[in-house]
Amino acid sequence: MSGPSPTHTHTHTHTHLVELGRRRVHRLLTRPRLPLSTMKKKRADWNIIKAVKDHLDIPVLANGDIRHLADAKKCLEYTGCDGVLSAETLLTNPALFSEEKSELGVPDCPEEPCLMLLEYLDLCEKYPTPQRMVRAHVHKLLGSWFSVFPDVRQRMNNEVSTIELYRNVANEMIGESSAHAPFFS
Repeated sequence: MSGPSPTHTHTHTHTHLVELGRRRVHRLLTRPRLPLSTMKKKRADWNIIKAVKDHLDIPVLANGDIRHLADAKKCLEYTGCDGVLSAETLLTNPALFSEEKSELGVPDCPEEPCLMLLEYLDLCEKYPTPQRMVRAHVHKLLGSWFSVFPDVRQRMNNEVSTIELYRNVANEMIGESSAHAPFFS
């Protein structure tokens, strides 16, 4: 048997919670860590987050495996946390917490990622953003499109990273989406 026993882990966690109380912590962010090899395969353990929340009288934010609005609602209900955070999923779906969108994160239309990208690029022009960050966000937003349009990804990798390039790519993909509608439905 590898790793600490459940009793040891529980005692260890409880000891840390008592220490947090002594230090008068005002808020706590939880992110149950999983081995890197299983992070994509296994959901975060909301039982751990719930246990932490149950022992503290301060705001606790859950962070882990919030993939769509329905997950956020389930996590809040189950753990009793005061809020949730999401990182990776927000990069691929910036409308994650929108009540106006599907609770399961399904786009309203196939062009939605491109439309969000165009809106994001407008913001990048208004509020200067380092190109390396813009590039990373573009790749996250358009990731599902690259299996249908691998030449677009290659072109983006070969050309100089500019907002104009990404705007052109988004508009091109919007024009092509109707021809590939079955992929996006």
